[in-house]
Amino acid sequence: MSADTSLVAPGAEKKRGYLALLVAGFFTLLSGMWVTLKNLFRKPVTLRYPRERPELSTAFRSAIDLVDFEELGSHDCVACMQCVNICPSFCIQVEGQKYDGVKRKRATKFLVDYALCSVCGLCIDVCPTETLKYSKIYDEVSFERDAFVFDLLEPFVEREEAFLEGQRIADAKEAEEKKKKAEAAKKAKAAVAAKKKADGGEEAEKAEKPKAEKPKAAKPKAEAPKAEAPKAEAPRADEPKAEAEAEAPKAEADAPKAEADAPKADEPKAGKVDKAAVEAKPAEPKPKAAFAKPDSDAKAASLARIEAAKKRALEKKKQAEQQAEGEGE
Repeated sequence: MSADTSLVAPGAEKKRGYLALLVAGFFTLLSGMWVTLKNLFRKPVTLRYPRERPELSTAFRSAIDLVDFEELGSHDCVACMQCVNICPSFCIQVEGQKYDGVKRKRATKFLVDYALCSVCGLCIDVCPTETLKYSKIYDEVSFERDAFVFDLLEPFVEREEAFLEGQRIADAKEAEEKKKKAEAAKKAKAAVAAKKKADGGEEAEKAEKPKAEKPKAAKPKAEAPKAEAPKAEAPRADEPKAEAEAEAPKAEADAPKAEADAPKADEPKAGKVDKAAVEAKPAEPKPKAAFAKPDSDAKAASLARIEAAKKRALEKKKQAEQQAEGEGE
């Protein structure tokens, strides 16, 4: 047996000789045995497979499986077809049936082709009853693809009839409780309506009783203060010429208003028409507005007022000019 000379420095082999090599090899052997001695009393990490099976993590992913609920005693697949519709590998086949006396639909066929499954988990995410999960299959081996088509309903076939019978009883009991609650709510509503009706009748009787009203003292009417007409002030001598010129267009603008107000004076006031005269007098057709002619007297009066307003404006203008000339001198 040759000793390991890799641990010996160059040139030491000749100095130390054969005995030095034996000592170096012995210490190398002890270092290896020390590693073995340290792990001798530790818990083993290996298994005697296949007699022993490993405990897999909850995050382990494999083919899907149905959840066995303890409170139901079976799975809770309602054949909603959501897992079939969302599967990107088209590896799921589901069929369902509605049984008499059972409120929800029940799956009668659930096949999964594990050879096509991509283990994406979309079917588990969309399941409305949360009855799908990942299985713990990891050592399936076969020479045929059909061996990887799993029937997920196979473990529940023997318990299906017992589940349906228990579900019929539970659904019937639930329906009866709902019916009782609806009847109780209806009775309570009728009682509240009757109570309101009775309270309304009492209030109506109280309202019908006459109440003694106290005579109210007549309040003196407050007389409205009479408005005093503002007195016209004479034009001041200090007013500038521009103010006198501004009054002339105002007088001309007031002239058409006076002309427009003249025809309204001859019109009768509303509410003072003699009904007997109206009934006795036959209705005459009114002439069209296009052929109506104004009264000559009213027109002459309006023209006279316009001329008078113009004269007053001219006189005010002359007075203003004279005052301005006097101030300038």
